[in-house]
Amino acid sequence: MRMLAQEEEVDDTEVTWEDQQRINSFSKLNTRMRSIEEKLEELKQEKEALDDLSTELELADEDEPVLYKIGEAFLHLPHSKAMKRLEADEEQLNAEIAKLTGSAEDCERDHANRVAGAFGYTAEELAAIPDGSHMGVSCGNPTATAKLKKGEVVLDLGCGGGVDVFLAAEKVGPTGRAIGIDVSDDMLARAEANAKKLGHLPPRVTFVKASLSEPFPNPPFADNTVDCVISNCVINLLPPEGKALVMKEVYRILKPRGRLALEDMVAKQELPEHVRNDFVAYAGCVGGAVTEAAYENNLHTAGFQDVLMVDKKADLNVWFNSTADGSTCGGSESSACGTVSSGCATPSSGLPRPSIDVNELVVQSNWGIESKK
Repeated sequence: MRMLAQEEEVDDTEVTWEDQQRINSFSKLNTRMRSIEEKLEELKQEKEALDDLSTELELADEDEPVLYKIGEAFLHLPHSKAMKRLEADEEQLNAEIAKLTGSAEDCERDHANRVAGAFGYTAEELAAIPDGSHMGVSCGNPTATAKLKKGEVVLDLGCGGGVDVFLAAEKVGPTGRAIGIDVSDDMLARAEANAKKLGHLPPRVTFVKASLSEPFPNPPFADNTVDCVISNCVINLLPPEGKALVMKEVYRILKPRGRLALEDMVAKQELPEHVRNDFVAYAGCVGGAVTEAAYENNLHTAGFQDVLMVDKKADLNVWFNSTADGSTCGGSESSACGTVSSGCATPSSGLPRPSIDVNELVVQSNWGIESKK
């Protein structure tokens, strides 16, 4: 295994002025998202009240006046006027809900793009893919280090919304193939919809439902058929036996001289039991991380030899949905990492923040295996 030279090691992650500006912008964005969600909840409650009133008016005697709330006051209105007022109020409320929903979607898109930029995607790459392809939960850009060539076959493990599959498809060109694996029907449906937006059709771009904790289906994944395998913050989510098996399967399907490029989380030391058992830490791609030695052992056991792991020394706090005062906004545990093969699934403007300092426990790492012997 080849490691960074001693002089390249840095004891502490330096927080530059640019880093602090990025952190500040994330805090402002998350504060805005929380405000939008609170207002949306209020409007949805008002909508439910109007729906109840609509039902009551349908059953009411048309000759009897209706007690109707206008502002903070209740007034008696003729039934016909109450109906017209109700229709106008419903129309206005639906318009406000639609506007705020659009604002929430803009926030989520902005958050996804900021995280993507922080972890290695360029503005040009993000502009070239549909909204929803990247969900702001990756920990790197494997296509930037995979050295993809025209005509190659590339496989993305845990493809999610398809971001890395689409970027890989551009690099391998029309004579190559980009394939995504995911166990989640929702993620596969999202990825296939995004592929249609780009005009990517099989066999150039395909998606396959499969669990990374089980042997890859054969066909389509026969021995020695893939030039390069990539993955983006997914392996850490697999159980221990799954982490070992997926490396063996990757080795099986790679061609001689095939390559593996992984972006993932690596534990600085054995994680305490309370962290490994913390769902939010697991959902945040922390609780399932293994040490460098364990990761390396899985690779060597599978058959890989020349392995390079680089600590990218990133501040992982940009991942999580904390505001400046430490409070969180949006999302729930179930909206973080919903499946073990698609990485972290759709967040609401960021992942839930674990109750530990992630920078103390894990590092964002890039694993590069230049060739399968």
